[in-house]
Amino acid sequence: MASCQICGRHGHIGRISRHRRGIASHKFAKQAPKKSRSFGANLQKTTFYINGRRITVVVCTHCLKKLRRASLTERIKLLQKAVGHISLKKPAKKETATKTVKKEKKKEKAVKKEKAVEKKKPAKKKKNAQK
Repeated sequence: MASCQICGRHGHIGRISRHRRGIASHKFAKQAPKKSRSFGANLQKTTFYINGRRITVVVCTHCLKKLRRASLTERIKLLQKAVGHISLKKPAKKETATKTVKKEKKKEKAVKKEKAVEKKKPAKKKKNAQK
């Protein structure tokens, strides 16, 4: 059974009885039937962005209302119950593999251009000093 990650609220099992007329003379065969049913908590999956970090939590609507009204520091305290430690520092940007590959390709192109320019330049002829 799912529960709120902040307060721990979860569904409960109860009984429901239908109103039925004609229960006179203590005849239990005609008594209103009682059935069990589940009363679920109103849980929502929400995402919060704190200092560039995405935090996804499952919370009840009561805690969701608290989180939306709260200031940043109060919000962090509430989310720490659900997720654990949340640092206030912004995460360092990591270079992805595609960025490093692109940088290497740019360097290779620059080297190829330099070589092409060197080939196009005519070699300087040395003049003989004996003339």
